[in-house]
Amino acid sequence: MWAPNGMPPEILSRMSRELAKALTNATLKARYADLGAEPIAMETPEFRKLLVGEAEQLSTVIREQKISMD
Repeated sequence: MWAPNGMPPEILSRMSRELAKALTNATLKARYADLGAEPIAMETPEFRKLLVGEAEQLSTVIREQKISMD
């Protein structure tokens, strides 16, 4: 889940807790499975680390393969 930049940490924390709780719901888990998705609850720092890592990997591939938007 995404939130606007600058959101207060206490709100981010509550959103994270509530989302983690929601992801334990069997109906919601089944719906995600039907869509081919596997929901994973992460705290904000862990999610940020994942995004930074993905961006680094993709930028390397784009640079090495000389991919452009032409």
